[in-house]
Amino acid sequence: MNICFITYRFPPDVTGGGEISNYILIKNLANMNHRIMVLTRKLDYFKPLKQEDNIEVHRIIPNPFPATGYPLEPYSLLLAKTLISYLKARNVELIHVLDFRTTPGAIIAAKILRTPILVTIRNYWPICPRLTMFIPDQGECAECAPSSIIKCLGKWKTGLHHYIFMVLRRLFLKKANKIICVSKYVRNILFKRLQINKTKLVTLYNIPEYHKLESTSKSQTNLRQEYGLSEEDFIVGYVGRITFEKGIEYLIKAFVDIVKITDQIKLVIAGDGNKKTELQELIKELKLNKYVTFTGFIAHEDIPSFYELCDVIVLPSIWDEPLSRVLLEAFHFSKPVIATKTGGTPEIIRDGENGLLIEPKNSDQLVDKILFLYKNPDVLKRIQEKAKSHSIKNLNSKILTKKFVNMYETVLSKHG
Repeated sequence: MNICFITYRFPPDVTGGGEISNYILIKNLANMNHRIMVLTRKLDYFKPLKQEDNIEVHRIIPNPFPATGYPLEPYSLLLAKTLISYLKARNVELIHVLDFRTTPGAIIAAKILRTPILVTIRNYWPICPRLTMFIPDQGECAECAPSSIIKCLGKWKTGLHHYIFMVLRRLFLKKANKIICVSKYVRNILFKRLQINKTKLVTLYNIPEYHKLESTSKSQTNLRQEYGLSEEDFIVGYVGRITFEKGIEYLIKAFVDIVKITDQIKLVIAGDGNKKTELQELIKELKLNKYVTFTGFIAHEDIPSFYELCDVIVLPSIWDEPLSRVLLEAFHFSKPVIATKTGGTPEIIRDGENGLLIEPKNSDQLVDKILFLYKNPDVLKRIQEKAKSHSIKNLNSKILTKKFVNMYETVLSKHG
């Protein structure tokens, strides 16, 4: 098949797990001898990836107008015009758009070109102008009712246009041939809120496999020494954005009680975000400097070394995570996960079998679960084995990629 992927960001332009998941899917499809074209935004400050067999990367997508902040109308019309001009002379059988920013323009172009189009949904952009259904300091939003809109926009200081454009994007989304959701949880919410035909909604998990973005990856040697850790330390790891909704403060507060029991459990936090300075102040206030380390941003190719360092991974999110890529990666690398019972997480973790689930905002439960795994290495090993087994059976790269291929073929057969 000749498949065109449209995405606002593509490696090395990476801000989170979404770009990595896109890259892995595209790489796997190319390895199966499908012809892949990636259309993404123009870059002036990244060194492009080397061209790979069966993958063409064209950085033609214009950047958004500064006045809007997001690539919305009339940006979508400009994007559609760019895409139509670029694709009309090329033999593209299928378009797969991978993010909310490019979805309206891509769907306009696909309909004019009469090319089937699929859209991947990684968060809640069709039903929430903030994308998360979560307002910092207030918590979850049940729905965009008039009262919650006022609270959201008042806190967010962005203006009513974000809500209006969310509604417009929603209308465009319904014109897609298939809508791919990263979890059953996201699929069910879209079905309930938007009354989209259930046959149009499909669930396909992200692929946790790792491909190096460059052949010359940074060597990660002796991380324990680099982070000031001893060989005897039991390492609790967090990796991801350091933002309010990730609930990291509850993990840090758990260490107040953990260090009273043992000084051999250490917390290593990998990532960056707008909550980092506040959390560093909290660590000083709680006198936990000896027990908590921030690594800063870790490059994609160095993430496997971080997982190897950790004995357990904690995902303390206080919002409804659609489905954390970190969870899938941790299973892939045989790491036990302690996670909050939110969003799509319970689809992967079977509590007490291949991982441990806790309630959000509950530091006491975190204390109990971390100490339980620390004191019971046999249980830790069993959960490791179950996590890896689940990954091999249900999150296998070949199986998941084949599911994408089957879906593409089904869309093409119906379109033809």
